[in-house]
Amino acid sequence: MQPERGNWSGFITLPAMRMRSGAAADPLIARADEIVEEDADSFVVGTEDGVLINSRRRPFLCTVAARFDAYLPNRPNGHSLAV
Repeated sequence: MQPERGNWSGFITLPAMRMRSGAAADPLIARADEIVEEDADSFVVGTEDGVLINSRRRPFLCTVAARFDAYLPNRPNGHSLAV
């Protein structure tokens, strides 16, 4: 899918993440790939070197970001502190 430029913001470059964090970024990059593959509602779209976030879906972005929270499954109330 080719995103319309005006509807997309919040570009995350995965190579930059890898360069900054080394091998520690690998699980996050793998999770980002999973999120892009599973996204049927156009919250995010994968590009050659990263992920674009749909600005029209920004109010729901915490839902996507919560998937990166390693502590969320252990929270009894189901709320993320980090997001």
